[in-house]
Amino acid sequence: MLSRRVYLHNFGPDWQARFSAVCATQGLCVADEPPADVVVLRVDAGSDIARALDTFIAESGLLHTPVVVAGGSDEPAAYNAASGRGQAYVPGCDAENIVATARMVLDTVHAYAAVNPLTGLPGSPALQREIAARLPQRGTLAVIQFDLDNFKPYNDIYGYQQGDEMILWVKELIEQAVARHQPEHWFIAHIGGDDFFLTTAVSSAGIVGTEVVENFEQGKELFFREEHFRDGHFRALNRAGEYDIFELTTLTAMMVTNEAEDITHPGHIAAVLAELKAYAKAMSGSNFVCDRRREHWMT
Repeated sequence: MLSRRVYLHNFGPDWQARFSAVCATQGLCVADEPPADVVVLRVDAGSDIARALDTFIAESGLLHTPVVVAGGSDEPAAYNAASGRGQAYVPGCDAENIVATARMVLDTVHAYAAVNPLTGLPGSPALQREIAARLPQRGTLAVIQFDLDNFKPYNDIYGYQQGDEMILWVKELIEQAVARHQPEHWFIAHIGGDDFFLTTAVSSAGIVGTEVVENFEQGKELFFREEHFRDGHFRALNRAGEYDIFELTTLTAMMVTNEAEDITHPGHIAAVLAELKAYAKAMSGSNFVCDRRREHWMT
């Protein structure tokens, strides 16, 4: 993995070696010039921090690079001035403090870059970390994938705004079920457009997953025109560009656990979910399907 790059602006040459040594302990490296992943802008005590920030951003053109301001006084006014266009402020020029702050800024940017902008839920990187952390504890992890069926033609007919409303409703249904049953070690993620994932304890996962699917079926009428809901289908363009008849949008939930001894890697979870999804998509209506096998690839 490549080291993330820190660009030091307004620091003299004597600082380079000192920062390089500290950066190496944090998985970072000092860049001689932009582009970089984060900028450390040095200011003098008593200087106009807001103006220094504005000038640097205007002259460098680094509008979208996070900036850590360092070197000023430890006064509230300095923090407030840096918060205008900076992402962090470190009084003084201690290399260890500055580099640690720069790493935290980068970690935060990375985490929020993976957050789904519609639902605010974490995405794939966080989900993979959660699964990997709990996978070794045999028999304690259940992963449920919730997937909307016939969602693309629904968007084509009803528009993306109403499609977003349906996605937000599914998020709400999952959160409500989790709040009601309070399962252990729960974690919700949103991957892509209409795929949600819930990781939780095996003991309560089936109850939560089944409830979400049932509540979707009971409440989905509000998202369809009266004639579509009455007929149980609607007409929309298929992937070949021809009009076709589609069943009303449904919700499929697939669950796999780490009870089987050959489930030892997050990729195994993904592979089993893909198998279940192919099986469940052939079924009509909203469904909750579980993987009950004790062996998958063992010979």
